[in-house]
Amino acid sequence: MWRSARAAFSREGSSRVSSSTLSARELHESALNANQLGNRGRLTLIQVLRILEESGLYQQLGYPSIASYADKSFGFGRTETYRYVRVAKALDHLPRCLEAFGNGTLSWTALREIARVATEDSEEEWLE
Repeated sequence: MWRSARAAFSREGSSRVSSSTLSARELHESALNANQLGNRGRLTLIQVLRILEESGLYQQLGYPSIASYADKSFGFGRTETYRYVRVAKALDHLPRCLEAFGNGTLSWTALREIARVATEDSEEEWLE
């Protein structure tokens, strides 16, 4: 079976091709780390979109709206842009969700849905 595979990355996580063979456990750990890193990147992105939206600083970049900025910069549609901003705002009151997403134990899909309905008081229940 797939007990090991040739990795297209080094153990340090760079994108260069390495001839080392990683075990299934090492590949799994690499996948978990990549997921966590991706979540942290998404958190940064949604927080920046929120700041730009609330401050209007997107105008200093030459855009008439945050939706226009996100469309031109990232290819995001209007709905997706405002969903990111909404989730970023909700995270102010959902510290456990923020932590779980940041450490990779909560998916973006789950976070997005929980942030839509959870409150500080109900957050724990939604995470169970």
